[in-house]
Amino acid sequence: MNEMGRFEDGAGRITVDAAHDIYFLEPDVNELAQAKGANIAGLQVVFNDYGVHFDDVAVFYLAGGFGRHLKKAASKRIGLIPDIADEKIVQVGNAALEGATMALVSRARRRELEALVTRVEHCRLETHPGFFDFFVDGCQFRRAASVGRSGDRVVG
Repeated sequence: MNEMGRFEDGAGRITVDAAHDIYFLEPDVNELAQAKGANIAGLQVVFNDYGVHFDDVAVFYLAGGFGRHLKKAASKRIGLIPDIADEKIVQVGNAALEGATMALVSRARRRELEALVTRVEHCRLETHPGFFDFFVDGCQFRRAASVGRSGDRVVG
């Protein structure tokens, strides 16, 4: 497969498990590319707007069932997640359920979470002037580069 997500050498599919007839098709690649593009565009907008560099990140959380089961090396290789040290990447699974549980069983943690929520800023990704370009670049299958403080692009 090339950086554009096209199978090379005329291959129509990649066999995942022949015994169970499980294959990876180009439409599957397109779906992954769009999800990856949206993820990268979101990271790019936030990192650029706040002047953050990937090296500044102390912990990068991957949440949910999808994030919990990602292979870090493969995810970095295709640019799905930033190319940062593995020890900075934490796969947490169902973080929403864990947070809700903490808020229900501990009044102190609930107050802490309520205070934290007041500091959250809503970031409208789709209205950012560079979002579409970031998205298109993010659909490519290559490592995500580091974001510079001057607003350099994440992917490329």
